[in-house]
Amino acid sequence: MLKESLRILDLDKENGYYNGGQIIFGKNRFSSKILSNFGDLIILENIIPDYAKDAEEVKITAGCDKNFITCCNKFNNAINLGANR
Repeated sequence: MLKESLRILDLDKENGYYNGGQIIFGKNRFSSKILSNFGDLIILENIIPDYAKDAEEVKITAGCDKNFITCCNKFNNAINLGANR
């Protein structure tokens, strides 16, 4: 499996916070699953195509492991745990 890594300045969440999340690159709407993050380094599941590399903004969403403690502490959303299953 091919993977891509990139650095995002000022990424201020703890290691692993974005694991299983998603990154979307600007108006091109290219997206990839986030395999892991360590500091400002993010490892993606997919290679970023050239057309998306010059995106002016990216949207990063945190991953959810469907664990009750994660739902409480990370998302403050324990009441909805299991709603997406």
